[in-house]
Amino acid sequence: MPPRGRAELARAVREVRDGPVGDACASFLLAAALLAPDDPHAAETAVLAAADAAWAAGDAATCLTVLRDHPPLSGPGTAAAPLLDYRRGVRLVLETRFDRAAAPLRRVAHATGPHDTPEPLLRSAAAALLLGDLDAARRSGARALAAARSLDARHLEPRSLEYLAYAELRAGRHAQARSHAEDGLRAARAAGQRNSAAQHHAVLALAASIEGEPEVVDAQVAAALATARRHGLAQVATLAQWAAARAALGRGLPVEAADRLAPLIGPGPGRGHFAVW
Repeated sequence: MPPRGRAELARAVREVRDGPVGDACASFLLAAALLAPDDPHAAETAVLAAADAAWAAGDAATCLTVLRDHPPLSGPGTAAAPLLDYRRGVRLVLETRFDRAAAPLRRVAHATGPHDTPEPLLRSAAAALLLGDLDAARRSGARALAAARSLDARHLEPRSLEYLAYAELRAGRHAQARSHAEDGLRAARAAGQRNSAAQHHAVLALAASIEGEPEVVDAQVAAALATARRHGLAQVATLAQWAAARAALGRGLPVEAADRLAPLIGPGPGRGHFAVW
């Protein structure tokens, strides 16, 4: 791996975990360009990471542009089929061609094999979440977490717990989601990953809103938004505001709830994340 490409990739990884995700997107694209001649697989991984960063920022246009303008490389050492399927599936989702997106995403979500590293399992979990296949997302998230712990890859524990907690929340397993989000928050803090910590705060806020704990919601929403606003985490901000609106409804404050929700569905700054339906 070329030294400059390796350095830029390391910078991008730091930014996506603990900095503005828009900056991380640009850094991943620069790393991809630097890595492409000598390490096409790493370059393809960097392109997908750039798309992931744009997704976290709620920037659908940039996410789609990244996937369209940086076609998969060909030749020896290029990306394996699951990465290509994931890329194609996400692109088709962004193009609202959901019927065509299902097949490649399903292949990623249900990929079989003795995966002993977290990364392919995290892709499987992400694909399953896009499909709404919550059982598959929970299985892959749990396997990714087990693999990260087995390899002492502590930097991957927070994200494994993100996917697992979010899948459990969507599946109605609120107590389990809360437990895993609490574990994820501890892991993210220990790893210095504020962006992942913000995601776990948002899940904890939603879980508390479902369980009727408004004071907990307030604290978790404030913590999630503090980082989301600084680092451009639109998905985190949308989930946090949704939790706050639910808590307001529970308090009998429909006007406050509407004030929380209205910006999420309108145009301009503060708009909600495109993938939180």
